[in-house]
Amino acid sequence: MKSIRRFCSGSVRIQMTGESPERFFNLCAASGLDIWDVIFSKGNYIFSMGIHDFFSSKPFIKKAKIRLRIQQNLGLLFFSHKTEKELWAAGFLS
Repeated sequence: MKSIRRFCSGSVRIQMTGESPERFFNLCAASGLDIWDVIFSKGNYIFSMGIHDFFSSKPFIKKAKIRLRIQQNLGLLFFSHKTEKELWAAGFLS
């Protein structure tokens, strides 16, 4: 059920680098932000997060002195926006 809700509302796959990533995870957990599929690879953390949680985590990014880089946008929200642009371009050309 969570996967359907995540797909409909949209999520992002993020790469995190910086000084104290553990502090970022603790701050997110304390405020109830949902993070899943955490992988540690080559000194960086890669994880998924809901789009609303991503925007809510902005103050925690500064506190933990980290950098977040979006790797991939996932979900219906991003899919519909992309297809809307393609349909508009196809209508314009015909």
